Amino acid sequence: MNEVIKVNLETITPLWTGNAWGENTEIKPQSIMGALRFWFEVYCHAVGIPVKNYADEEVKTGKFQESLKSKLKKEIDLGEAEDMALAEQDISLSSRIFGCTGWKGQIKIQNIKTEKDKRFNNYWQDKLNIPGHKGWFFPKKDEWFFGNIEMSLISKQEIIEDIIKPLFNFLQQYGVLGGKNNLGYGRVKFTIGKNNIKENVFKFSHFRKRYKENFIKFSDNSISNALEEVFDFTQLLNCKKIGLWKYKKCNNSVSFKSIMESLIKYKATQRVMQKNNNIRHYKFGSTASNDKYYINNLHDEAHKIPGPNATKIIPWINKINDNNYEYGFISLVGLQNFGIKMQVKVGMKEKNDEF
Repeated sequence: MNEVIKVNLETITPLWTGNAWGENTEIKPQSIMGALRFWFEVYCHAVGIPVKNYADEEVKTGKFQESLKSKLKKEIDLGEAEDMALAEQDISLSSRIFGCTGWKGQIKIQNIKTEKDKRFNNYWQDKLNIPGHKGWFFPKKDEWFFGNIEMSLISKQEIIEDIIKPLFNFLQQYGVLGGKNNLGYGRVKFTIGKNNIKENVFKFSHFRKRYKENFIKFSDNSISNALEEVFDFTQLLNCKKIGLWKYKKCNNSVSFKSIMESLIKYKATQRVMQKNNNIRHYKFGSTASNDKYYINNLHDEAHKIPGPNATKIIPWINKINDNNYEYGFISLVGLQNFGIKMQVKVGMKEKNDEF
């Protein structure tokens, strides 16, 4: 039976969830669902759980129903029977939870209410100049959101406890929501009711995977298993999991606009130091649509990712408490078989936003 929980999302840095025209007019359920799915798949890649392109996955309805009826006759629990029927069709764990063709998934978000923090109404809108670069534009005040978001999440209780809560915790610790991540946008914190989320273990053992003609259970996995904390920026460029480099801590006398500017400048300096064009554009990103990026510098079609290509080094700002922040960078470079990319609309404002 489905359960409804009230989730509160607090912005730590501004939130930008643009539409196809580059406009951030409202916070939509699909923007949040997309981020949840993306970071769940990032986690799966980091710990070695297979991930497929959900656009290529399809549940054959007739085959699924036939399998389901057969299992229910054996008095197998409905949720377990559905999972086994999906496993028989080799549907990935991500698609079982978030959906694919022929399967609607097990999570729904609705009733989104937003409340802007009026202290930041006129926070900024200017250009950040960096020697040797075209520059980055911070969006206008009406193009981003800062404040609180309330929403209803609907799912089975076991999915909420075993997947959603640890996923919220994973995203609020290491991930981002929405776009403009190269500027440090999208850092958020989740609470359910008035309770902080502290679940650290994905309970995957409720799900089965196919092994030849048999089915075995996935193993439970801590969110920290996906992480590799490093002590130098250059290590971020080669770590094999999700890299985290904590650069500095500061008190709230320093605005997070200043933090964002310092991170952008630091990253820009590191970017120009990489002389290999392919490696630079693959790891640091590029808006060029005619570029081709080769994973591990292997120049063959199997390892090619076409541009535009999103940055895989993301500014990371974490709110420790009301008076303190820590900041640095998150790296997705090690997930090279993921082929992470983002279609960037090149327009008057986007040209100078060098992903």
